[in-house]
Amino acid sequence: MKNAAKKLASKFRMSVEIHTSKGASWSDGSEASFVSAIKVKAMTLTGAGDSWDSANILAHLLELGPTERLSFSNAYSALYVMSSDREPAPLNKLLKFMKQEYKNIT
Repeated sequence: MKNAAKKLASKFRMSVEIHTSKGASWSDGSEASFVSAIKVKAMTLTGAGDSWDSANILAHLLELGPTERLSFSNAYSALYVMSSDREPAPLNKLLKFMKQEYKNIT
């Protein structure tokens, strides 16, 4: 997936992000990042992509780097699909979940 993002970014001369159930990748054509999806028990099967996209937009606005942005978006969509009420997670719950899943963040 990382190579696919790199090839697309190079071909179209723009930054590309790809997100799937296996993980997410980003490339600007020269550099590339990949972050594996967080394995969770899904309680809902719709809305994961929309959740990922909205978190990714917020991460762009916060000017997070590519790997941090992918991690943030993956965690947010994982929390969403784990929720049986299909409600977006509040930021404090997301940050706690990220600390649990990504042990090396502060």
